[in-house]
Amino acid sequence: MTQSSLLFLRSAAAGALALALTLAPLSVAAEVAAARPVAGPPTRANADALKRLPAGPKELVFRGENASGRWSVFMSPGEAARTQTFQLAILNAVVALPERSSLKLVVNGRLLSTVPVRSAEKPDIVAVRIPPGVLTPGPNDVQIHVALAHRVDCSIKATYELWALLDPAQTGFVIDAAAAAYAVRSLDDLAAEPAAEDGATHIHVRLAADADPEAISHAGRFVDALVRRAGLLRPIVDVGPQEGQGAGMDLVVAAGAAGDALVKDLRVVGRENGVTLARDPATNRLIAVLSGADDADLETQISSLEDSAPTTHAPSEDADGVAIGSGGSIAFSDLGLATDNFVGRRFLATASVTLPSDFFSADSDRARLLIDGGRSADLDPNSELVFRVNGAIASSLRLAASDLTEFDRKMVELPLRFFHPGHNEIAIEGMLPSPADRQCDTAAVNRDSRLTIAGTSTLEFPRFAHLRTLPQLASTLSDGVKGSDGQVNLYLPDAAPNAVAAGLTVLANMAPQLGAMKALVVHFEPPERDDAPGVVVAALDQLPEFITAPLRGRLSLSDGEATKAADAARPSDSGQPFRLALDGSAALNAVRTQLRNHGFFYGSDKGPSTLTLARNGVLIGAVSPIPPTPILGGIDIPQVVASPQQWLVVAARDADGYNAAIDRMIANGRWSDLAGQAVAYDPDSDMLQSAQPARVAYVLPNRFALSDVRPILGGVFSDNIVLSLGVLLLLMSALGLSTHVLIRRMGGR
Repeated sequence: MTQSSLLFLRSAAAGALALALTLAPLSVAAEVAAARPVAGPPTRANADALKRLPAGPKELVFRGENASGRWSVFMSPGEAARTQTFQLAILNAVVALPERSSLKLVVNGRLLSTVPVRSAEKPDIVAVRIPPGVLTPGPNDVQIHVALAHRVDCSIKATYELWALLDPAQTGFVIDAAAAAYAVRSLDDLAAEPAAEDGATHIHVRLAADADPEAISHAGRFVDALVRRAGLLRPIVDVGPQEGQGAGMDLVVAAGAAGDALVKDLRVVGRENGVTLARDPATNRLIAVLSGADDADLETQISSLEDSAPTTHAPSEDADGVAIGSGGSIAFSDLGLATDNFVGRRFLATASVTLPSDFFSADSDRARLLIDGGRSADLDPNSELVFRVNGAIASSLRLAASDLTEFDRKMVELPLRFFHPGHNEIAIEGMLPSPADRQCDTAAVNRDSRLTIAGTSTLEFPRFAHLRTLPQLASTLSDGVKGSDGQVNLYLPDAAPNAVAAGLTVLANMAPQLGAMKALVVHFEPPERDDAPGVVVAALDQLPEFITAPLRGRLSLSDGEATKAADAARPSDSGQPFRLALDGSAALNAVRTQLRNHGFFYGSDKGPSTLTLARNGVLIGAVSPIPPTPILGGIDIPQVVASPQQWLVVAARDADGYNAAIDRMIANGRWSDLAGQAVAYDPDSDMLQSAQPARVAYVLPNRFALSDVRPILGGVFSDNIVLSLGVLLLLMSALGLSTHVLIRRMGGR
């Protein structure tokens, strides 16, 4: 067999593995584990503790010629002072060229090492020394940048074959055993407890299988208070009377003598705010015990803990990305969009920004990218930069369209209609072919820079209007489920432990935005129309009609390709549940599409028509308690409401589905991607679909500025095209009539 044949087979194997990583990302850890050596000297991580990155396996896969990741890792004072090593376990595609592929590790802004990427058969374990003074108590910023080059192919298409990954089980800070044993001494240090292999913080709440609503309420508020106080990342809650297993911590709420009896058998490491922190002598597992004389005392203790302000040790970066307000701006260096002297053929960088929950996009307004940097004069004439917002192409920039090779505040506009409240993703993709690529000599290829985007480049938002709309997950996840008295209602029609765990997990991940709860009221029965809105965790067949009805037009059920084909072939009037219900006639929607395609109207992109809910997937949606006003003659009558309260619905096709799917979503870092009216998440493929609301209701703002009139009216009319045409015709008629009257009067003189 020739050398080229061997290389082809190895490339095919690498391509197959890359495809497997794409289609089944959750198998990455298993594949890496199988590739680990079964013999040989143990690494230092076997002797000491390993503080892993708060990232799931898929987040540690780096694709293309350039990729990066950024995480916050919390350290106690003892860990920060005594940690000297960061361990990397690197595996890469066989098509990667070792001489030109590398990984950079940056901690707290300091470059610690540039490591070659050269292991395509098994993870390569690399220990990086950390100089004294780099680590600090509290959150530490960890950045990993990967640059890869193809071994034999110089086409842009070949860049999709490049990948490298880090084994989450063998990557992280190597913590001295003595420092790890005493890492947590107070509530402020809780985030120092090592994360599990999936990068999440696992919290086991000791609750009886038949726990009553009051016990669940106490446990939920205790979890939320600790998450906010310590800045716990990606909390996943499970419940049960037994002790917890694996990485994580146990939480216990006990009244009377039960709490004192439990603490007697543990090794106490600290007491604060009525909470005893201790470790099990047999397993060294951390246990936090909240005890009180009776239920009233427990309520007082929890309220005191809820009201305690988050400490400065809590991670300062927003979990959903960088927060930007009206008229705000931020440098590319803070967004992670900058690049220095990129020499590849396809540049790709993404950043997450969070807009306020009451962000209202007027179609005439635009955000601006002001780009500093430059490009090579030798680029192909077809070279360009493509700018995407939430997956949609918002703008582009031809690089070879002029002789300009340096950018000085080069402006690119991004229409605000592509943005929505909450989490937004901005991506810059550069197609940078060069005539030299046609020769494809990887050994003699030109190493000159093709693109530079300086960190001084900025993203600027105009002053936008603040107008909350319903239904929207962004506002529901912040304070939309909380009553004016600070009370939150949790509806659990299925009171089984998995439903309780799912409900507490949802509330724990909402905690940073939701804030302190004055009360958590747990219901074991389905909600009724007159009940106060709150969080509902249930199977689809357990949800009442008034909640499922608004979601029917956003959901289709599917078991696979065969079922999808059958659903597509089935007549629309066959009674298939959860089919799309279009607002208005088909002709009206066709007219809207044509008008928008020709630039006459720019209504907000609504996303997919339906969401596909897999057999083991989960649906998370926002439902307004106010029924929409009817459509009159194809005109959407704007609806104004006074309260921002909404229902947050967490549902699956059966009662066993939502628990595992929610856990997988959080472990994979997809919770921050919740946006629009509803999302459907498939844990097998890690695919998350989001749908924007077809119709919205407008919430009366608490404060109203005259400067908000134009963008609000512009946004309302662009969302209701027929209404805008009607108003335009009415104004034209009024103008014509007034002109006619004026001419008649002037003629009479």
